[in-house]
This record gives sequence, C-alpha cells and structure tokens, in this order.
Amino acid sequence: MLGDPVLINLVVAHGLEAKPLIALFDLQPQEDSDNVYVSNSGVRLIVTGMGRQNVEYSLAQWVETKPSARRDMAWLNVGIAGHQNLAVGDTLIANKIISGPDNESVFPTPIISGLKTGTVITVDRPELNYPKDAAYDMEAFAFWRSAAAFGPLDLVQSYKIVSDNPDSSTDKVTPNLIAELFDSASMEIEDLVLQLKALAAKQQSLVSDPPAFVSAKASYRLSVTQEIQLRRLCHRFYALQMGESLEVILSASHRDSRALIGALHAALGHADGNPGREGGESLSRVEAGGGQTERNQAS
Repeated sequence: MLGDPVLINLVVAHGLEAKPLIALFDLQPQEDSDNVYVSNSGVRLIVTGMGRQNVEYSLAQWVETKPSARRDMAWLNVGIAGHQNLAVGDTLIANKIISGPDNESVFPTPIISGLKTGTVITVDRPELNYPKDAAYDMEAFAFWRSAAAFGPLDLVQSYKIVSDNPDSSTDKVTPNLIAELFDSASMEIEDLVLQLKALAAKQQSLVSDPPAFVSAKASYRLSVTQEIQLRRLCHRFYALQMGESLEVILSASHRDSRALIGALHAALGHADGNPGREGGESLSRVEAGGGQTERNQAS
C-alpha cells in the first residue's frame, strides 16, 4: 500500500537469526502473520524457513497478501554462512551469488560502502568441504531472485556472517554462537540498514508525487496529459535544486493550467540557458491541454 511506512525488508531463514534482529530494531509481530515482524522505524522482518524453496514460497506468499505493496523498498538478506578462508565472525556483502546446483549467477549492485565484498554460493545442503573461496549458504540465490522481482535491483542485497570454515565445522554452530555472531555484527548491520533505508527513501521521493505537485493539482483543473507534464516539471525543479523558485511560481496567479505550465517551462528554460519558451508559447495544444482548463474556484 502506498501508505506503507516500511523502507526495508529484512529476510532471514531461521528464528535464531531473527531473534537478535527483533531486539536490535525493536520489532513486533505483525497481526496477520506468524513469521513477519514490523517496527516504527521503517523496518520489516520476514522469517522464511531454511532452504531455497521455503524462501521462494514465503516471499511469494507475502507479496500475494500485499498486492498493492510499494515496489521501491530495499530488501536485505541477513544470515550465517560457511567460508573457505574467512574467520568465524567475519562478514561480507555479496557481489556475486551463484546457484550451486545449476551454476547460474547474479550480480548484486555494489552500492554499499565500508563492507568487505565476496561471492556467495547457495547450496541445497550444508557445505562441509568449502571447495571455493566463497561463502556457502542455503538461501541467498533464491532470496535475490525473488526480491529482485519485487523491488529495484540496486536495493536488493545479501549480507553474510561467517559461522563455520575448515577449522571450525558446522558442528560448532550452536544457538549461543549464532547469538554471539549477531551481537558482534550488530553495529555493522545497523549501519547497513541505515544506508539502505536512506537509498530507499531517496528512491521513493523520486517516484512519489512532490508536495508542490499535490498543491498545484488541488488548485487547477488538469487533463491527464497536463497532470503527467506538471508532475515531471515539479521533479525537474527539485532535481535542479530550484524548489524555492517552484514555490514562487505556484503561489502566483495564473489564468489557467496552461499558463501555469508555460510559466514553469519558461523558468526552466532560463535555468538551462534557453529562455525561448517564455510563456510556454512553444508548447503544442495537446501537450498543454489546449487551454481548456481553469483554476478551481474556492467554494
């Protein structure tokens, strides 16, 4: 839903991975689900169960129950993984995720700063031999493929905490160890979530209606074409850091929506060094709506 305040969805496989995140982000159970938790700080946590099939099913089910959910949220998979060379407790953000059974690869966008990057290989059962210089997990590939269908590719990331390696086998991965690993990585996870939330907020601001557009839409009768054009113009003003100029133009009196759009084009023309669109006279009648609308009169 458009009013959804969530900026990032955290996805984990196991309750032992969920527990420290629930405490870290002060998450509460979502009323209509037994595996989803939410907070007042723009964070949602989805616990999928282990393995690629559970991840695919859980995320598909979540989307099915939220058909109008925003498509511009960040998605972050957090979980433990084995590694050939990294020490237990080391962390990485995936820059390549390989599906072990079929060798298919995906490449998350490297937008996160300050973290070690590396390859993650998703396998169907715990990897005990660590044949490659990579992290081994059971969910990352299915997570990325599913989440990439729901949100912007740049905002789909996978973060792994090394829990086992050739010198410390999976037999030593206990609930206490997992709690300790997440506690040690908590500041890094918080920073990662903050980075992704900021990027998601920026993405949402680009696709959401600017306040100036909402105000102008309430003051003028607009055709569908004019509404699209006005929205683009408002975004253009903000992109050029001309928000104050936009407010001045919108606060002035214009005979109708065509005159308003013409004034906006004229101002942008001057900003771009092309003052030739003075008054919007170069606009086609179709683009400007043919001058058929008038400013709404206050009742």
